[in-house]
Amino acid sequence: MPAYPIILTQLDQARVIVIGGGSVAERKIAGLIEGGACPVVICPTITAALAAWHAEGKITWQARPYAEGDLAGAALAIAATNVRGVNAAVADEARRRGVLANISDAPEEGGWTTTATVRRGDLLIAATTNGASPSLTAAIRRELEAAYGDEYAALLALLREIRAGPARSLPPAARTALLRRLASREALALVRGGQHEQIAQIVAQALAEAAPEQPHQTPKEHTHE
Repeated sequence: MPAYPIILTQLDQARVIVIGGGSVAERKIAGLIEGGACPVVICPTITAALAAWHAEGKITWQARPYAEGDLAGAALAIAATNVRGVNAAVADEARRRGVLANISDAPEEGGWTTTATVRRGDLLIAATTNGASPSLTAAIRRELEAAYGDEYAALLALLREIRAGPARSLPPAARTALLRRLASREALALVRGGQHEQIAQIVAQALAEAAPEQPHQTPKEHTHE
């Protein structure tokens, strides 16, 4: 099945509907919450984790079965019940309303699928086998989790700060050179080792090298009257 990967943003401003309250729904809702959404969950019963998120205001729970019309105004929907007929009905309503839907037991009926993700601050890595092998997808995610540690979150936070601060005063070529150096394995090793003063020295050096030279002033001759 051909697919095109996208990253959804501003989910905090979108109406997201999840039909279902079991373990599958819980896993998908966890990703939505990480992405900034506050989903509306429609299901007579929900898991303990979902109940806790409802109490914390991370989701809204409507304790009832799905009904036609529940997707009105939705930008995104997920059908994650254990009843094929309910999931199919959600898929049908989503198609008629033009709502992007994820159908857990029949991905081909929806317009989007979830991926295995690894988050490290601003770093988001997604992997999918397009439904061919969820087990292999999970194995790839474990490899990514081992390869990309929390130091990537720290480095990206630092890069964001430098891009918005000191780097703005540099000429374009110098700014690009600095940011490329800070996106290197060398800088990652410094962050991993907690050597933040070394990072500061690299930035200071770039600023010093880019500073315009002061014109040489010849001392004025003094005459005696």
